Amino acid sequence: MALAGYLLGHSEVELWLADESKRAGSRVIMDGGSNRYVPWIRSYSGEMYQGAVKIGLGALQAYSRLGCFLVNVDGITATTGSITPITEARFEERVKAWKNCVVLGKGFWDMAISLSYKASVDYR
Repeated sequence: MALAGYLLGHSEVELWLADESKRAGSRVIMDGGSNRYVPWIRSYSGEMYQGAVKIGLGALQAYSRLGCFLVNVDGITATTGSITPITEARFEERVKAWKNCVVLGKGFWDMAISLSYKASVDYR
């Protein structure tokens, strides 16, 4: 849960940047000489990372149904936990982890834009 926001967020952002760079008049320039983030954009929008996103989404979908990770995508299986359904308390813990990670992720981008960081996270 803690990494799901980053997994999905980077996927969406970099896919958008890669597509946007192809639009006439776009401000997204995919020239490594003028944009130092080109390797990063290509990596996250590329086949390997998008494959990881597919596996991650499958794991999250399986988890939401079973209370555990149990997924097989293109021959790669990820498992953890038990097959017992998730409890309400454990679900709330995961929701809290998700929310905290979203706050931290937003704070990261805010810091990059404004050069300051003001995020409040509940670690308990």
